[in-house]
Amino acid sequence: MAGDSTAAPRVVLPFKDLASAKSRLVEVPPALRARIAQQMLLHTVRTWSATGAEVVVVSASPGSAGFLASNGLHPLVLPDPGEGLNAAFRAGAVNAPTGQLVVASMADLPAITDTELRNVLAECAAPVGRWFVPDAEGTGTTLLTARGMALDPLFGKDSAARHRESGATELAAPAGLRRDVDTVGELAEAAAGVGLAPELAALLEDGRPVRQQTGVVAQVTGDGVRLLLDDGTAVTAGAAAVPPDFPRPHPGQRVQLARAGDGTIRQLWP
Repeated sequence: MAGDSTAAPRVVLPFKDLASAKSRLVEVPPALRARIAQQMLLHTVRTWSATGAEVVVVSASPGSAGFLASNGLHPLVLPDPGEGLNAAFRAGAVNAPTGQLVVASMADLPAITDTELRNVLAECAAPVGRWFVPDAEGTGTTLLTARGMALDPLFGKDSAARHRESGATELAAPAGLRRDVDTVGELAEAAAGVGLAPELAALLEDGRPVRQQTGVVAQVTGDGVRLLLDDGTAVTAGAAAVPPDFPRPHPGQRVQLARAGDGTIRQLWP
């Protein structure tokens, strides 16, 4: 399919179902683990969107479109074909015009900036080619791009070597773009770098996930939400702890909350 080489890049981001997302964050309770995955997706979509790219999310999580829309983002969201990461990337790249740069990007890049992304995309200006960015360890891949030829994603174990052997050109990239996150240690490393989006930073303290608790909304006031935790403790969350995707908590509603060591409630979600 012919196309204009000046068209905005198409960026494909895969996202797992929340039950299995970030399963290697083994020290983190499942509800908080899922929330961390959502906030990394939010930052990655928001940052790619800021470059003017056409963003496509291939998601196995039915609520992804609504979650992103509640945060002011409206990428195209496609269902995951359920055949693995490479199939998800191919699904998002299908029917792209030949002149358009197609980008396969990991969705867990919490330290990227739009300036970094624009600089890397500028290195992919040739009319025909494939390029990739290895992860911080040098074995995986955080970014694969193609123009004028098939994307041919080879993500998985030792994907950097396989992309290199397939003829893709390795790109130099800043640390934020090479730091995808699968473990608590990698999350701490990302937090120690250029800094994280406030929604994700609220879930961390000293680079590590805060305590996750559950409770019931007792009262909603103009300055926050009063809660009764499952252990019987009464606490109050300030208005800043209520994120855009949870705009109307109501009395009697069960909630998840992220709580810092000093007792401050950092974030609520249903």
